[in-house]
This record gives sequence, C-alpha cells and structure tokens, in this order.
Amino acid sequence: MSYLITSVLVTAFLFSLSIATSPSSKTSFTLDLIHKHSIIHSSPPWTPYYPSRSSLQRSFDRINGVSAFPDELAPKADPIELSLGDGDYLMKVSIGTPPTHIYASIETRSDLIWTQCEPCVMCFRQHDPYFRPNNSSTYAPLPCDSPTCYPNLNTSAAAFSSLATTCSDGACFYFQREGSFLTDGLLGTDNVTLADVVNLPGATFGCGVFNAYGGANYTDDNVPTTRPSGSVGLGPGPNSLVSKVHEYSVTETFAYCLTPPFVNSNNNGAGKIRFGRNDFTNDTVSDHSNTTFVPMSFLDPYSDYRFILHGIGVGGEMVEFSKVSSSGRGVKLYMIMDTGTPLTFLPSAFYDAVAAKVENQTKHLDKVEDPLGVLEPCYDVRGGVGNELADVDVPEMTVHFELPGNGQSAPGTLKLRPDNTFIKTSEDVACLAFAPTMSENTGVYGNLAQMNFLVTYDMDMEQLWFKEADCSRI
Repeated sequence: MSYLITSVLVTAFLFSLSIATSPSSKTSFTLDLIHKHSIIHSSPPWTPYYPSRSSLQRSFDRINGVSAFPDELAPKADPIELSLGDGDYLMKVSIGTPPTHIYASIETRSDLIWTQCEPCVMCFRQHDPYFRPNNSSTYAPLPCDSPTCYPNLNTSAAAFSSLATTCSDGACFYFQREGSFLTDGLLGTDNVTLADVVNLPGATFGCGVFNAYGGANYTDDNVPTTRPSGSVGLGPGPNSLVSKVHEYSVTETFAYCLTPPFVNSNNNGAGKIRFGRNDFTNDTVSDHSNTTFVPMSFLDPYSDYRFILHGIGVGGEMVEFSKVSSSGRGVKLYMIMDTGTPLTFLPSAFYDAVAAKVENQTKHLDKVEDPLGVLEPCYDVRGGVGNELADVDVPEMTVHFELPGNGQSAPGTLKLRPDNTFIKTSEDVACLAFAPTMSENTGVYGNLAQMNFLVTYDMDMEQLWFKEADCSRI
C-alpha cells in the first residue's frame, strides 16, 4: 500500500497518552484458546466439516513465498514469508481504556499484535467492534525514534521481523502481508489485557486501517463473521506477546494445547495456552515422562521457530528426507512451527515419497477424489461420525526429529494419531493432511499435527517439547 492516506491517518491518530497502571506481578498464567469453529465461538459454525475449502486454500496461500536456501549454513532471508493467515485458534484480548474486547488468532509465525481500527480506509467485516484509538485514554502512536520502530529496514531486527515499517510525518507505519492477506496501519501503544487476567500496559500493537482478507475487504453482510479480529503474534521477535510478557517477570517459555474443532467436553472444548514455567495443573501432563525434546533451529534471534526433521514413518516404514531430497543427501529439512494453518507442508519429492507409502498401505480403502478439490490421496471412510478418525484404518504415522547426540545426530520419535495426519473434507471422505511445497529444504508443521499435544517452547533451553494430552480436559 502506498502511503497516500498518511496525512488523514496522522490527524486521526496523534493525541496524548495517559500513563497506564503498573503491570501484573504474575510469574505465570494460563488462558483459554478457542477454535474458531468450536461450539464456544460460533453457533452455527461456518461449515459442518472442518476445515472449509477456503481454510484449506489459505493453507496453500501461506506458503506462496517458499523457495530453497542456496546455502543452509548462511541463509540471507527466510524462504517462507511470515504471514497472518486465517487463524484457527483464538484468544480473548482487550485493548485500550475503556477496553475494546476482541478475539484474535494466535500466530507463531508473526511478531505483531494487531487489530482493525477506525477510522478505517478498508476493513473486512468482523464480529467484534473495531478499535477506536481516540476513545482510549491510554493510547499513543509509536514515534519514529522508538526502538520498536525500524524505519531502516537494513537493521537485523527489521530484516527478520514479520514487520515492514516506514516513518512518515513523525509516525511509525507498518505493513504486513501474506499471499492475498494484508494489514497496514500505524504502530501504537496501549493497555493490552489478556482474557481479563493479565494487563500489559504500554504494549506495542498494530492499528490496521487498510486490511484485506482473501484478496478483498468482504464487508458484505452475507459473509460470515467467524474470522478473527486480528492476531496475537507469538514469535520470538521484540514486538511479540512472548517478548512483552517476558518484560513482566514471566519467562519466555510458553506452551499451548490445541483442541480439535467441535469438541464437546467438561470444559466445552477450550484449549489452553500458558506463559511461564509452571506446568498445567492436570496430573496427566504436569510431569515430563513420555515427552519428546527437540532442539530449535533459529536462522536469527528474530526468526520463526523451527526444527530439523529427519523423516516420517508410515506404518513402520521409514521415509528419510536425506534419501529422497532432490537437493542431495547433505541437505537438512527445516520445519517451521505454524499454529495458523491446518496442513503440514513438505518439499515435493519428500511429500511424494510419504504419500506413496500411505497409498501402499491403504489399498484396503477405496481411493476417491477430494470433494473440495484440494488434497490427495483421499479415501472413502463412510461410517465415521463427525470429524472422528480414531476408528478409521489408516496407517500409523510417526515424526522423526533430528537430535544431537555424541557428536552425531539421532532421530527422536513422536507418534501421531489419525486425526493428526488425516482430515475429513466431507462426512465420508478423509484425506492425507499433508501437501507439497516448491521449497527444497523448508516445510511447515501445521496445527492438525499439533492437536492434542502439549507443545512447549522453552526459549531458555531453545527446545520444543511435545507431550500427548487430551487438550479439551486440561
């Protein structure tokens, strides 16, 4: 977006700041996560089957920037662009004084908290009210000389952050896009309250006044309002929620447990996210038994969270990335953790080898076309109920991480369930929830593969922890 509207925006947004109250002294806290298609958030949901074709298509849109690293030891830029995406898991957030309450998606591949603001040049329709900065006594625009604003995009922080920023008329503007999704506006500071539990005064956030969703602003009243009203960036960059809570005596360690959609249980199916080192209180997840520890692999302190994938097991048969990579045996596969997309994406040659193993072990099922026209291979699994895949006879799949040990690398293993690896695109059809990318050595680890695992990001140890759990009952 060109900044032709700069003078209008600056006039609308520049006003005085009232000092916020002192921050919370909490050392850890836990919040609900709600799937946008859950019985909690939408009634009725946008589609009877999760996800809709648009949700799956947006999974592909999120990786439009994929390209290969010329040299894995000295990457100059991230081959997969950081993105906003549609957002599947929502957190209740309040901004301003008095507070404006919204539901925003959590995004591990973003470093920005943002929401749609008025006066709005172009905004998509949402269920929550737009934020009005001039109604908040604690709002202030972020000045250009703030260390959070990076007008010089040659700085390391700006180069690896999900934000692009520019300075105009003394105000800091941001721009963030992914495929056909974008948000553009002013960076400001205000009180940000998380689910009425923790108050973060003076938090930096994006006030989006030029926002597009799927290539259009979608203000039509017929368009559903199950979309999030912005996002909460959980990335490792300086503007993320993780970095903000770290300023208030909460460690940079955080964990989440993602529920499948349409879960109905004692707590109505809400998942959880925890900031700080205290474990969830449920005895089934509070110890570290049966936990897989995986080292993170950062390109830069401000890059996204990623790990090295050794291979994928299909029904006991191993597919090693190095043996099927089109780039040769010396290339490693870096997988980016992504809460905002359902699918897991693999380099095409590796995906083809995994999908071939799946097909070889599902000959007892009738192969069919995906009704949504997005995924393959797909199978007739009629007789199932809703999105339950536990009783479907598909091969067990395992993820094998590359772990350092004794100067060499050895794979650590994580067993996945059918609902982590297959997805029902209609009542009677289930498809492999993996898809190919054009990248030679970078993939995306989507949220379906993470459901019903307690996933911990230990920033002190630079490790990911995976532990199987019933997330709806934590």
